[in-house]
Amino acid sequence: MSRTTKRLSAFLAGLIATMAAPTFADEPAFRPPAVPLVTHDPYFSVWSFSDRLTDGWPRHWTGSNQGMCGLIRIDGQAYRYMGPNPRETPVMKQTRLQVFPTRTIYEFEAGGVRATLTFITPALPFDMDLASWPVTFLDWSVASLDGKPHEVSIYLDCCAELCVDRTNQRVMPSRLRGEGLTMLRFGTTNQPLLDRAGDDLRIDWGFFTLAIPRKTPHTADATQPAEAIASNDVITSHTTAREGFAKLGQLPAGDELRFPRPVNDGWPVLACQFDLGRVGPEAVSRHVLLA
Repeated sequence: MSRTTKRLSAFLAGLIATMAAPTFADEPAFRPPAVPLVTHDPYFSVWSFSDRLTDGWPRHWTGSNQGMCGLIRIDGQAYRYMGPNPRETPVMKQTRLQVFPTRTIYEFEAGGVRATLTFITPALPFDMDLASWPVTFLDWSVASLDGKPHEVSIYLDCCAELCVDRTNQRVMPSRLRGEGLTMLRFGTTNQPLLDRAGDDLRIDWGFFTLAIPRKTPHTADATQPAEAIASNDVITSHTTAREGFAKLGQLPAGDELRFPRPVNDGWPVLACQFDLGRVGPEAVSRHVLLA
């Protein structure tokens, strides 16, 4: 394991271990004007403008959509925990929102299961090297609420909107393999480095990356081997990925090859799925990296 990977793993493990936060019954519920999800710089800056994470798409601070969709299947029934589509998929009940300096935590309930979704940005003043990396962790923790085991799988996709200024710009996907990671990414075909000036701008140079651990040892149940829980990933259009998971519980077998193309032509996504197996009262966790 490389030094970089060790530092990231140690940071994530330590932060998850200390996630419990005090609650104060007499304090009113906190409602920020916008909820930080991914916050690094004016380009890589994604927020929720809605009371509930399922009420609208995540957005760039300028207001443009930065599509990210989250789905979960519990005992064969699909639910939505992030994004307004697919509309026919019922939403999980959002029961809690907490915003901390480096973390935003959502809690959801449905089908006898509680799912905790945490966005973690390591902007820590005592490690400037780590703080300079444009990486946000997205962590799920899932546990049974009713004491019964439930078959659970979770899904996330990130739209190519995250790497363009305008949705008519053409993008090209790619795959990379790192140490213990599969990395899916989108970038514009022409890469216009610092070509525009102004405030109403999104980044259209460089590459947006979704990094998926091939082995996911971060689980509350240390006796459960990571290899026993499957993961899958694909690069395809948004409807193909989301409907495949919601209706069939699986992603397409292969990547779509119709590239390069504009983002608004089929709204291509980087999608991943984790099959958690039978989840009981002991929480099971998974994570990905957004960069």
